[in-house]
Amino acid sequence: MVYVNIGGSDITGNGTIGNPYLTVSFANSTILDASPTKRYAIIVGAGTFSNSFSLKANVEVCGTSPVATTISGNVDINDATWTPAGSHRSGFQDCLLTGSITFDFNVTSSNEGKLNLFNVRVSSTPICTSFSPINQIFFQDCILFAGLTQNGINMSLYSCEFVNGGTYQINSVSQSLSLCSAYGGGTDGPVIFTYTAGQAITAQLLGFALGSTLALTGALNTVTATSNSIPIRSNVTVSGGAVLSLINDAAGVAYSPSVSANWPVVPTTVQGALDEIASWNSGPWTPTFSSLASVSAPTAIAGWYSREANVITASFTVTLTGSVAPNGQFFITIPLARGNFAASTDLIGTVNFGNTNTLDPSGSSVTASPGSMLGYVTFFPVIAAPAVFSVSFQYSLV
Repeated sequence: MVYVNIGGSDITGNGTIGNPYLTVSFANSTILDASPTKRYAIIVGAGTFSNSFSLKANVEVCGTSPVATTISGNVDINDATWTPAGSHRSGFQDCLLTGSITFDFNVTSSNEGKLNLFNVRVSSTPICTSFSPINQIFFQDCILFAGLTQNGINMSLYSCEFVNGGTYQINSVSQSLSLCSAYGGGTDGPVIFTYTAGQAITAQLLGFALGSTLALTGALNTVTATSNSIPIRSNVTVSGGAVLSLINDAAGVAYSPSVSANWPVVPTTVQGALDEIASWNSGPWTPTFSSLASVSAPTAIAGWYSREANVITASFTVTLTGSVAPNGQFFITIPLARGNFAASTDLIGTVNFGNTNTLDPSGSSVTASPGSMLGYVTFFPVIAAPAVFSVSFQYSLV
């Protein structure tokens, strides 16, 4: 380990805990033998450290906390130690980075270079670029205040938050796939995945909440997401052959109503609930009739129905033609399936008539019958034909 503290010295210090260096840049420069089998940690105390530096391979910078330790200089990985073969790993932990951040593995042709950031807050926009398919960057429990730009790279985001509306941009490159696996966390800024040429963009968003917009462009651009990841559909744009697929579409999520009695058929999934609610919506309705022999079949039927909660409102107008009848009764099929109701189910309802002929509504009623809902409409008598009347009624399930 190499120690850095604001009370240290780059002249008289030796990097020990009792005699630390003053700057992170100088501490980084003193590490000459780091390797995949001998990794170093630079332990940085509280304070602000403003020197810019190129982080060496196999070196991790560890602060006290993101609140206490600030590294305000510019940081990149443009150091020759990244070039040799080997699984080189470096990173940052428990600190705030406020300078520009450039993680470009192309600069040193780093074939196996990897970076890990734990509990880090980043004020600028990190620009991450791959040299090979092996290059990886891992963010965990981090906060990014200005978004992230990813060119290639195998990127993992675990419980990371993007705040202040910064853009998360993924671009395709020729040298490697652009991969993203985001687990938990989320962003309040735009997410833009753009394929133009080269290798594909592939992303998985698992509980990574997108609070702004999502734009996918280009043929080799595939994103799979859980239903709690994507924003509302009006904020999603998919074009140029890109594909967005839902791992667990909301329609397939299990659903258990809090009041089962409110449902004619108790749904078990969101899809089932949506389908049932759709069947309750208002719309045109043509009621079916069966009539007594003494009165001809109705004509010119026009109806409408609607449902709010468990209350059905329906109405229709009808013209009766035929000879004078001393009495008559029509059976009206009400617009709601009855297959899941017992024959003894009661309805609370009323039938009201407004007519241009003499019709007596005193015997009219609405009641339930097995397998369907029937409204019994009784009238006395039809004096002249044709007879035109309208009916409106409302009923509740009990």
